[in-house]
Amino acid sequence: MAYLTNLVQRKRSVPSSRPSTRAWEIIRMWRDAHCSVSDSSVDMAYLLRVIFYRWSYLDNEPLPFDVVAGFMRVGQKYAIKPFFDKALARLATAFSSSLDAYTSSVMKNSLLSTDRIKTQRAEIVVDAIILARELNLCSLLPTAFWFACVTPEPLMHKNTGSIADVDRDAIPGAMKPLRVAPANYLFGWLDETVVPALDCKGPSCHDAKLQYSLQLWRPPGSNILLSWPSSAAKGLCKSCIALGKKHHGEGAKRLWKELPLFFNLPPWEELVPPSCAKQ
Repeated sequence: MAYLTNLVQRKRSVPSSRPSTRAWEIIRMWRDAHCSVSDSSVDMAYLLRVIFYRWSYLDNEPLPFDVVAGFMRVGQKYAIKPFFDKALARLATAFSSSLDAYTSSVMKNSLLSTDRIKTQRAEIVVDAIILARELNLCSLLPTAFWFACVTPEPLMHKNTGSIADVDRDAIPGAMKPLRVAPANYLFGWLDETVVPALDCKGPSCHDAKLQYSLQLWRPPGSNILLSWPSSAAKGLCKSCIALGKKHHGEGAKRLWKELPLFFNLPPWEELVPPSCAKQ
């Protein structure tokens, strides 16, 4: 923070009657408050780099989670809406609150990209849960909790102890139901005793469904994508493919609608900031 200190010292020599820019207001607020209510020096450093060095913050530029979180904390505290909104949009890409956004972004967001090692993804999931509670953004929680349920790494991460007790209890409690629900909701149509294939025209459809159902493991990790897998159509007639897509799509909507309830959270439509305070 040496650079910030020098800026503050230089500002003191400027007559107080001179109009202050928003950047100087932020520095002055930080200077006046940091001794008692300290902002993270890392968070402030990210913000100052944008303000004074014009550090790139383009929508399509990958940024580490710490940078996004820093903009959200400082942006919310000092009511810097552009910084907060852009950071929230990035975080919401990874932890979506709508099914359409989730299915279109889950494989291409930079925060949880598949080339990150599991420990990095686990750290992001844990830190996102903590940040959502800290900033009262409960709409991020259901997806973050779901990611924590799919693999054990997040619950074994060193920062797990910082997660609220209610959240640490909710995640393990949802693991068993979420092992069964995706397979039943998305692929229940494979069982012809449950969903009869009345218009089936393919002699091999029954065997193809059986073979595909044997490949499903609960929890079927790929089903976190909630999108129709092309492999499910292998060996099926057009009628059975259409039937499968219909039931898969309906099941995805049902699973998404119920997702918050698996973690004892309010429904999606109630997951606004005040709901965090009720948990």
